[in-house]
Amino acid sequence: MKRIVMLLLVLSFSLVMAGGAAAALIVDQHQDLGGGWLNMGYAAPLGQEFVPDVSNMAAVELYISVFGGSTGPGVVLNVRKDNIYGTIVGTGSIDSATTGWNMIELDSYAWLTVGDRYVLEFISSFPNGVTTYANNYNDGRWIFQGTPKDDGYDLQFRTYYDDAVVVPIPGAVWLLGSGLVVLLGRTRKRGI
Repeated sequence: MKRIVMLLLVLSFSLVMAGGAAAALIVDQHQDLGGGWLNMGYAAPLGQEFVPDVSNMAAVELYISVFGGSTGPGVVLNVRKDNIYGTIVGTGSIDSATTGWNMIELDSYAWLTVGDRYVLEFISSFPNGVTTYANNYNDGRWIFQGTPKDDGYDLQFRTYYDDAVVVPIPGAVWLLGSGLVVLLGRTRKRGI
């Protein structure tokens, strides 16, 4: 009986520890090289096609150059299915942009289909600009004024997924519950 109580205590403690584990954002898709500068307001609708390798998208980073200042206006992100005018499957925003990498967390996870094409649509105005680099990201094109461009340029971006969501905790709880039921059934047969 002491073994069973100890086992239940250890299993319960491990479940509590797993539930409280901090989530980490992991890079899925990226294009990290930058070159030219492009006014975001002039380029609208502005975007970048991508193909995810993971289904749960949690955030996007965009490299922004704020022209003539250290802080620029906010940026709105729409994650769209298929093309720049497709169905919005995720949104996020930041209040003000700074020169460098700007993390835009989604309001809730965007559940994507691995291998399908999606578009990151970025909405902002001058003096925010984005940098582009020739032909570095192979799984999509950049979109300038609503038109996908085949000139080999891409925006500087990174997509992130949340590693804690890939294996949901409810599945672990279900397995733990099933294991406990089996354990209790065995102890009753033995008469302990």
